[in-house]
Amino acid sequence: MDDPHSRRRFRPYWSPRGLPPKRVDFTQHRKTLQSRSPGYDHVVSNTNLGRDNAGSTSSDPDLVDRVQAWHTQTAILRASTFRAMGQHAWALLTPEWPLSYAHNGILIRRDPGAAQLIDWADEYLGGAGLDHRYVMAMCELGDHTRAELESAGFTLQPELHMARGLPGEPLSTYPDVAVELVDESTVRQLERRMWREEYLPGCDAEAVRQLTGRRDTYPQSGEFLSYAVRDPELDDPVSADLVSYLDLCVRDSVAEIDGVATLSSHRGRSYGDAMLAAAIAASIERGCGYAILTALADDWPRHWYERRGFAPVGQTWVATKVLTDAVASDHQSE
Repeated sequence: MDDPHSRRRFRPYWSPRGLPPKRVDFTQHRKTLQSRSPGYDHVVSNTNLGRDNAGSTSSDPDLVDRVQAWHTQTAILRASTFRAMGQHAWALLTPEWPLSYAHNGILIRRDPGAAQLIDWADEYLGGAGLDHRYVMAMCELGDHTRAELESAGFTLQPELHMARGLPGEPLSTYPDVAVELVDESTVRQLERRMWREEYLPGCDAEAVRQLTGRRDTYPQSGEFLSYAVRDPELDDPVSADLVSYLDLCVRDSVAEIDGVATLSSHRGRSYGDAMLAAAIAASIERGCGYAILTALADDWPRHWYERRGFAPVGQTWVATKVLTDAVASDHQSE
């Protein structure tokens, strides 16, 4: 298999039941995103992964902390508002895209315990009228914390942060595959089709609008590029001739590979490899010291990336709970 189809992007990051039953009011939670906010300086102070700091992932003891700090900063930059809760925890809220869990969740760099996480989720997410509870742990969670979250109805998913030192070993080239840099409106055509047909068959129009529309926030976290492959023989009413795409975010001499996807009908043709090679080349041209990504710990794409020079550098967790209508109504009326 040549092309990872990571579920990380579209399983825990959306609300399956549509919009919350009443209009969400985020006014009381709005906080201007600025570097002098409490706790934010700690996030941005340890994210240097540039070429001068590059090397073997196995010989860099601080790499996991810097990768986690980079991902933490990315999540904050893409949210409309955030509330710092001490030095290692933030509540993210984005009223424009309430169905995107990654934009509306509790973000942590240290494990405060399940009770505190549940309280924060109820206070900030419940207080905003949302019917989900979502925790992004950019750190390891203790056994006791995970057990208590599961007892409280959360589903936990382990994820891996992976990194590849640049330039690294050369990747294979695929001259027969035409990879092109495309604009945002173009790549959204294919992503809309992927949501409706492959990511979540039966997904309603509002969910598709939000889950593709949230891409508006991605350039807030750095230079954002999208690569695509076309099939001239294809003429789909939604995606035209697009069959594959890859997203690349570059900031602070770090390149994040994300959103790699190919239509199921066109897999096995090295499109993923060709786009990855193009993205790595662009990262090297921009002076990046590392390419990083996130993969589900228990799914096959991590092994696909390992064969292409990426190594696990640390495990993280996401915890998700969707409330029933009755429970959500109780929280919204408090």
